[in-house]
Amino acid sequence: MSTAQFRGPFPLHPAALLDTADNSINNPGTGSPSRETIHRAISTAYYALFHAINASNADITHGGPTNPTTSQAWTDTYRQMRHNFAARHLNQHLFSFASNGRILAKSFADLKTARETADYDPNTVLSIGDANHWIRQSRTALAILQAMPPTERQTLKSITLTGHP
Repeated sequence: MSTAQFRGPFPLHPAALLDTADNSINNPGTGSPSRETIHRAISTAYYALFHAINASNADITHGGPTNPTTSQAWTDTYRQMRHNFAARHLNQHLFSFASNGRILAKSFADLKTARETADYDPNTVLSIGDANHWIRQSRTALAILQAMPPTERQTLKSITLTGHP
């Protein structure tokens, strides 16, 4: 019999991701941030929202990640969402949400596109202003997600994981 203490899933903290992106852009030390730092910050802004939605989906399904009985199911749900699938279906079902939910859904899709540009388009030159814009948009979307009532979070989960409200 193992005497090891239970250690539940420990997902990345979205606000910490955004703080990291913000600090890398606005407090780069000496000089201006590099092109790579700017692109990385935009990518990180998207991933902050992506991880927050994953955690919300798992929480709404299984409760928090602290229960040893459901921790593996929580992790499985957390890892279930697929980027393109979620963005496509959120766009298709925007009007399944109240106005703030629509802002969140559109922000997710817009941040995903910005992340893809930052990560994969070698011809794109992005600015500190671009990075700050996407970091702010992600922070706004996170605040909306945190304030969402459980019924809207359930709708978000259903759309991002099954494609249906």
